[in-house]
Amino acid sequence: MKTVLVSAPEGAAVKVPLADGFLSRLRGLMGKKLRPGDALLLSPCARIHCCFMKSPIDAVYLGSDGSILALAEAMPPWSFGQRVPGARRVLELFAGDAGRLGLYPGMRLTIERCKE
Repeated sequence: MKTVLVSAPEGAAVKVPLADGFLSRLRGLMGKKLRPGDALLLSPCARIHCCFMKSPIDAVYLGSDGSILALAEAMPPWSFGQRVPGARRVLELFAGDAGRLGLYPGMRLTIERCKE
């Protein structure tokens, strides 16, 4: 799977797997037992579901420029995410990681492809 570097202003860059195909986005994190630091970037994506998930997640809805449009914290398995106008990507994180990383709406994340 491809990876990207995601970084917040004045934050360290974190390598995150990129799900950018139909099947990889559909599969997402389903069936995986997540740990702190686990993440996945879905692109393109404007809305998510937590069907078949084993763990709750934080969902960070991003605009095309990397700005955080909305956060959904600790979404439980079998829940459905909100539709966020303008969202182009969704960063899924282990529940609680968005808060630990200090993410908030309006913050702009930088996303760069890793060289394979």
